This record gives sequence, C-alpha cells and structure tokens, in this order.
Amino acid sequence: MTKSSSSSSIPQYIQIQEKIKQLIQTDRIRLGLKLPSENVLASQFGVSRMTVRHALDKLAEENIIKKRRGLGNFVTNQLDSITAELSFPPSLTKLLIEAGFTPSSKFLNRSVTKEIPSRGRELLELPHGEKVAFTERLRYGGNFPLAINKSWLPDSLVRGITEKEFIEGSLIKTLIEIYHLLPTKGIEWVEPTLASSHEAKLLEIAIGTPLLLMTTISYLADGTPVEFSKTLWRGDKLRLQINSRDFEITFR
Repeated sequence: MTKSSSSSSIPQYIQIQEKIKQLIQTDRIRLGLKLPSENVLASQFGVSRMTVRHALDKLAEENIIKKRRGLGNFVTNQLDSITAELSFPPSLTKLLIEAGFTPSSKFLNRSVTKEIPSRGRELLELPHGEKVAFTERLRYGGNFPLAINKSWLPDSLVRGITEKEFIEGSLIKTLIEIYHLLPTKGIEWVEPTLASSHEAKLLEIAIGTPLLLMTTISYLADGTPVEFSKTLWRGDKLRLQINSRDFEITFR
C-alpha cells in the first residue's frame, strides 16, 4: 500500500480514509470482509495507530465500514450495488445521483459515422447509409468505473452533438436543453454477458466478470425514434428493480 504523505496539506487521516475507500471501490479489499488490524494498517501506511483509528472512525460514519466490538472492522455493502428501477426516460446521471454517487464520465469515442449495429439501424428506422452521431463513454460513480455506455442518434436530429460537452454530463439533458428533443417513451432489454478483455480493462475488473447489458430504444412523443443505446453495467454494482406492469419475457 502507498504510504501517506506527511508533507501534504491534506491531513493524514483523510489521506488514509481515501486510500482505504479506493481499495474497497477497486475490489482490492472485498465487501463484507474484515479489514486488517489498526497496527497492520498503521505499518502499511506509515502512520500512527491513532491516525488510522481516526480514519476508520470517519469511514464508519460514512457507513463504509462497520465496527464490531471485539471482532474488528468490516467492509459494509454500502458500495455494493446501485438499485436501478426500469423506468423511462433512462438517465444514468440521475440514477447515480439518486444512489448517492457523484457521477462523471469520460468520452472514449465520439464521431459522425455510418456504422451502427443492424438492430440499431432498424429500430431507429434509418435508411441504409444514413449517418448517426455516435458517442461512447465510461461512466463513473465517485472514483470507480461503473458502466460503458454507447449511444447512436440520427445525425439529422442532433447536428454537432459529438463536438459538444454534455450539460452536467447528461445526454438526456443535452437533448432537451439544446436540441429541444424530449424522449418520452422507450423499450429496454436486459441480458447477462461476460466482460471481454477490453471491457474488463476499462471497468477495472477481471476478464469474464458478469455484466448486465441494457439495450434501449427511445422515442419522442410523436413516435420518432431518437436514440439507440447499449450500456454495460458491472454486475457486482447494479441491482434491478422491476415494477410489475406490462412486461414480456423472451428466450434466445
């Protein structure tokens, strides 16, 4: 583990607090398991036992660890999962905020292209060869990656969107406020898959880790299809909530 810096303006206990949180978020310290003792942590971080104890007290206040008298400190499931209700319109930014995370994203790719999955072209009702605006983003909750999101939109509806920064990191908000396009309905499909080497590297997980693939087609009020998207969620960080209304189960 990295030693804390005594020369930093940030108090050492906060440095230790953040380092432990990062270890938990990247699964280097597993959820539900016992943390090393205060003495061991003090030695690993190169600080006093009192500094470690202060950091652990703060983590307990945040419900990231739970102190059990006579047993030690255990990582809680507070960072274990996000509950996603299958509802519309789907907004990853809104979902993360409601789950108590600070959302952010990094563009991996954005371009105007003719390339789009055949199913996406069909659902967007695009003639062959018509261009789409494509964006691929890595979505974060706090300091750790949660999802890879790919979106395809008819370029004729969103000219220049690939050159813009999304408002507050939200594609939905950008569509509404800049292009005056409000998705009001859609269809979502959810299926399990496994992380490829590329996906595992981006999401900081092992190859073959279970993922949830959410495929969505969004429509404007008049029925015009506006976005086709595929979002790969870390399977260890997402729990789906389904409110029973009309739903359909299909088998592949």
